Amino acid sequence: AEARIIHLNSILRAVSNISQLIIEEKDRGTLLAETCRILVESRSYRLVWIGLIENGTFEIKPASYAGFEDGYLGSIHVTWDDSPNGQGPTGTTVKTKKPSVVNDIMADPSFANWRDEAAKRGYRAMVSVPVAMEEHTYGAMNMYSDRPDAFDEQEVNLLAELAGDLGFALYTADIKRNVQEMKCPTVPDSSM
Repeated sequence: AEARIIHLNSILRAVSNISQLIIEEKDRGTLLAETCRILVESRSYRLVWIGLIENGTFEIKPASYAGFEDGYLGSIHVTWDDSPNGQGPTGTTVKTKKPSVVNDIMADPSFANWRDEAAKRGYRAMVSVPVAMEEHTYGAMNMYSDRPDAFDEQEVNLLAELAGDLGFALYTADIKRNVQEMKCPTVPDSSM
């Protein structure tokens, strides 16, 4: 029970730190990078990466990561279409806007396309949670562990809530940017 409390407290600490980051950080790239870093440092995930949907395609491209990556993101291809590369946990998360958990990468058929590359880097379990706000889906946040059965329901729910907050931050930034682009130039005062 004590180990479980320590485990949940580390997740809550990460959620709190990232919530503060969302309030303070205005740069999208820094926000994503720091989110990944905080999760890796506070929870000792082997790898955390955030993949964003590439506009006009079914591609999910890594936007930021932290942890032991060792070429993994360059060696995999992830989509959210109906192809085999879109049937894994990240593609499923983007399509359904629901978390996808793979608690045994070595045995789960949904991870077959990425299993060899994951095994080389010691990834044994992963969870993918949607980065979305209402009808806007930006992508997915993915956490990897070096041990099977690493992700329970409480942890997944907290991570999904955190990714939802991140989706809200991206949505708000998009609205701000759109409003700024719509501003009309000021008319000079003609009374001078």
